[in-house]
Amino acid sequence: MNPHRALLMILLLALGAAGCQPADPLARVVKADTAIAFSLWRSRSTPQLDQQQWREFDEGLQELRFRLMGTKRGGSAETVDRELRTWIHGRSIRDVLRLAWTVRLDRLTSERDLLEEIIGANARLRARSGDAESAEYLDYRRSEQGVRWEKLVADIESTARRLEELGGRVE
Repeated sequence: MNPHRALLMILLLALGAAGCQPADPLARVVKADTAIAFSLWRSRSTPQLDQQQWREFDEGLQELRFRLMGTKRGGSAETVDRELRTWIHGRSIRDVLRLAWTVRLDRLTSERDLLEEIIGANARLRARSGDAESAEYLDYRRSEQGVRWEKLVADIESTARRLEELGGRVE
């Protein structure tokens, strides 16, 4: 066989194989109908995502697990795993990330709202006259809650930004 022709055939085969996968790794569809299928999908998908993308995907799965554990559908680890796989099976990685970041945004917003109520209640508390220890403790708690509130607001802003980057809606 002509060496140029062989090179052309190899090039065409390589291009054809490359064309079988989505150019955008986040467009890959998750196969998770069974635990084994999910494990196989992960191992086959490993080369397509970089380390940061896998970290974000795993953090997203953890966020979804937390949500499931907090609902009536939660329960045993097997039940949570099965429900998680039901949620993500057939979705693109991007869709899974959007779902996870939406769940995270909801959780953080709820935490912030609850903390604001607590901060408001604590602002009305007063230490007894001459009780320096109680006054110091209240100041400490208020300061700690202020730091926590600032961190929550920063987390909400970064989560909303990432959700928008993924094409999700932020309300």
